[in-house]
Amino acid sequence: CLLYVENEKYECRGAMFGGFIPLVNTTLKLVVAQPLKACSEIQAMENGSMILVQRGGCPFTEKLKNVQKANGSYMVVVNNDDMIFLMQSIDWVEESAVAIAIGASDGAKLMQKLPTLVKISSTATVLDQCIVRIKKFLDINVPRLAIETFYHCHNNYNTESNNFYMTLARLFSESTYKSWEEIEEISLLSSISALNYTDDTEAYIMAGENLLLAGSFTESINQFEKDTEKSAQVLCGKLLSYFLMGNYEMACTLYDDCPASYWATAPPQYKVAIDTLHGVMLHNLKNYLKPGNYCSFDSTQQTFQFSTPAAKYIFESYTQMGVYLDELGAFESSLIHLNYGLQMCGEATGLQIRQALAIPSVFSDSQTMEKWMSDLLTKVKTLQLTDSIDPQHTYQPENAAYLKWTITPPTMLLGYQGYRVDNVQKSIVNMYDRLYPFPRLIPSSIPIVPSAKKRIGFISSWFRTHSVGKLFLGILQKLDRDRFEVIVFAATHFFPLSSADIYTKQFQQVADTFIVLSKAMDEAIDLIAGQTLDVLIFPEIGMDSWLMVLASYRFARVQCMFWGHPITSGLSSIDYFIASDHFFSDKSVLENYTEQVVLFNSLSTYFTWPILPSLSINRGHFHLPESSHIYICPQTIMKMHVEFDEILQTILIKDSKAYIVLLYSKSQTLWRRRLRDRFNRRKMPTHRIIFVETLPYSRFMQLLSIANVMLDPFPFGGGVTTLDALALGLYV
Repeated sequence: CLLYVENEKYECRGAMFGGFIPLVNTTLKLVVAQPLKACSEIQAMENGSMILVQRGGCPFTEKLKNVQKANGSYMVVVNNDDMIFLMQSIDWVEESAVAIAIGASDGAKLMQKLPTLVKISSTATVLDQCIVRIKKFLDINVPRLAIETFYHCHNNYNTESNNFYMTLARLFSESTYKSWEEIEEISLLSSISALNYTDDTEAYIMAGENLLLAGSFTESINQFEKDTEKSAQVLCGKLLSYFLMGNYEMACTLYDDCPASYWATAPPQYKVAIDTLHGVMLHNLKNYLKPGNYCSFDSTQQTFQFSTPAAKYIFESYTQMGVYLDELGAFESSLIHLNYGLQMCGEATGLQIRQALAIPSVFSDSQTMEKWMSDLLTKVKTLQLTDSIDPQHTYQPENAAYLKWTITPPTMLLGYQGYRVDNVQKSIVNMYDRLYPFPRLIPSSIPIVPSAKKRIGFISSWFRTHSVGKLFLGILQKLDRDRFEVIVFAATHFFPLSSADIYTKQFQQVADTFIVLSKAMDEAIDLIAGQTLDVLIFPEIGMDSWLMVLASYRFARVQCMFWGHPITSGLSSIDYFIASDHFFSDKSVLENYTEQVVLFNSLSTYFTWPILPSLSINRGHFHLPESSHIYICPQTIMKMHVEFDEILQTILIKDSKAYIVLLYSKSQTLWRRRLRDRFNRRKMPTHRIIFVETLPYSRFMQLLSIANVMLDPFPFGGGVTTLDALALGLYV
């Protein structure tokens, strides 16, 4: 920048914080600060003054704060030598006053002319100055300031400039931090905004690529179609979009024209889909899109017989894509892929049940959520097998085709929405009994076997490093072995047992008998029934499809479920739900359980004290603002209820220093996108909502340690996470 006093010109340099220098000449009154270093409150000046201060004594940002309080609109910092230095800050500065620096000799000359009028102008527009700051912040590894600066310029200045948005779209998409959720959001916003000011081919391509990343497959194709040059980049982007949205016909049409070199730069979040795309094309997918007799079901072996190995591969790819996209957040597309599998091999696959039970993990609003819950109950009550097959000649529910790719039942998240779900759960149980009418009593009459000790069984897939394992290990360790014999059943149908897992090792040591269950349901049933248990306890029911089926059998006179997943099972085979009196402030909700509820006056668990990592770490390690107030809500995205948004918004409005930190998994990137969209529709200051990718336990505890407070969402809050926070002394 340049300062003009009388007929003399002085070089200056704008700071990387505070306001921006206008392109046109601005005339102001130049005065000197009292005290000169401005490290404490200074004498008030005329509004809009340019105030001269001396370097040293305190941070530049502290000087600027005092200058603005004294009615200054500009702060001129005189250096201790003639170098015109760059003033920087690692924290966002709210002050709008402009900070500039000059050399010592020029400062001395100006001091002799005070008070005087001075003109100042910049050689760059405000938007160009924004770009310079953002680039600098990315270069010096302060991405949080780059994000703050973008939103400040986007929201406060006339940004009707293709160059501004195109430059930033390129800058952010090429930066080291391009995979950050906030950076992806800015890249998308910039590329879409640029379309308002240009019809340049590059703009359409960038918008298409960013929309593809955001899971907006139809919109991405629309932008790619506007590229008249039909580049390979566009063709491949359309191919991937069509495949993800379940348009296999168009994917087959475009595949051969997409050069192999594209896939090295394709979005890594879609790696599973890309590998599947290559696989189905290698197996001649287009030959199997026509109606045909590609598979038949062998009820004796509980397997499908396929016409060719390629048919088997393609069927499994359909189901894998359905499960993968559901977990990722492309919910509507996931149902399309599952439907291809259903059409290919029929209802013996069990895929029609998966479709009927599917509900989104993140809802856009309360009305949509209510409709989904209502429709779910209707579908469950009316679902029938329509194929001309006997129920005995279909898959057992534990062998449904989609379970090769996931352990999670589609109804796991039912209770997260805050609705009464006992009616839905009972209807789901009745649906399974209607579709799969098999006996559930093993044996039909369970004898009372006299014994000095009660034989108690515990069964789960989660006797490992997992929240359920952490909640239950202490309980087993503290059980009175003079009164109880403990038999632990480890389900391994989805997760193989790991001898390296520290929790699994401890469960093996603490159990009187440790039994690894077969992956085959019939064999697992025999193993459990052979133990003649007095009591069988499920640490959770509802997080594991295979164990949900197993829980419908009667193995002991008394069968209980714990609060590892505190939603009623709806099963007549489960007698008691065990929890804590402290968990239910409103006791009327206990009517929502089909089990008899037993409440302990303790937490009903014996939580093993966590092994704490070194906590000598600062916020900069996580790129979080040092001087802010960090509110962390480290629960899964699926617990972010629509009504909880108002709490987050109120915090951000009432506390200007508040930053809310949420966690997400790489496998949930599009659900995270939907949550961000919901926040944007509420016009929340979303640049102060930070999504952090899930971390290893030690790093997670370090992240908790630098927060000011932990927020527990409602209606479905935290369990082990809350106990971990309390172990650190963090307010919850």
